[in-house]
Amino acid sequence: YEPGSAEFVEILSCAARFFPGEKVARLNMAAANLVRGDIPAASAALAGMEEDRDALIYFGIMYAKSDDVGMAEHYLLKARQAGVAEAGALLRELDGYKTRRETYEAELKEWKTYGIK
Repeated sequence: YEPGSAEFVEILSCAARFFPGEKVARLNMAAANLVRGDIPAASAALAGMEEDRDALIYFGIMYAKSDDVGMAEHYLLKARQAGVAEAGALLRELDGYKTRRETYEAELKEWKTYGIK
């Protein structure tokens, strides 16, 4: 099945339900839900895994998608310290996002001073 498709997610969901203690099934379910943008479902799949090395990156992505930059950075830094290879690239992406967001917010503030909506 195509990753992200309803069928694909259903298979991962079945695996997570049948094997609730299986870490890989839960991480796969979290990843599929993050791709779909279903943050509450991703959070449920990750519940209790906040200190698990393999889950740290998923927490970082989840918080970034929730626009909680501080928590995203917290988990991505923990992931990098734990040796998760992808964490460095995601931290750089997050830094770029923060810069773009700060620029946007500064421009928006300036526009408001001129009465522009």
